[in-house]
Amino acid sequence: LWGLVPLWAGGRKAPAFEEIYRKGFVAGTNPESKEYWGGFHAFDQRFVEMAAMSYGLILVPEILWDPLSDIERKRLADWLYGINEYELPICNWIMFAVLVNIALKARGQKYDAEKLEHYLNGAETFYLGDGWYQDGDSGQKDYYISFAMHFYSLFYAMVMEKEDPDRCKLYKQRAE
Repeated sequence: LWGLVPLWAGGRKAPAFEEIYRKGFVAGTNPESKEYWGGFHAFDQRFVEMAAMSYGLILVPEILWDPLSDIERKRLADWLYGINEYELPICNWIMFAVLVNIALKARGQKYDAEKLEHYLNGAETFYLGDGWYQDGDSGQKDYYISFAMHFYSLFYAMVMEKEDPDRCKLYKQRAE
């Protein structure tokens, strides 16, 4: 999805992949399906995958959300909401919950406004100045954190500018 979503958002089509992902979302979030992805546990890898799914639901709902039935949408939204029922590691993972919650909000679904704000405030503590972030309280400043924190904060700034202009302005300034 990290590659397909920008392709689709740019107006290109990939019908076979569109169908594969929609079928996956439907089967994976249906507890009665043999392909159900299941519930969660602490530090669950599925929380990581939710970021890419949410990225798609935000940018290309006409491909990944709109074609679903009401019950399929509800199951997908409920499954994604599961990230809010667990504490996440205090690292770039908190931005996965940010993406999930803004996707749910954008699609008119239940989201956790308190967790969204909590994690956005937590991400603020990662900023070191001069464009540098660390990965939570680990002190790590490797190649991955620069991709994660810069990408997620700029993506947030792009899609939430009208609703959260001050934070979005700050994120853009940090990227300059």
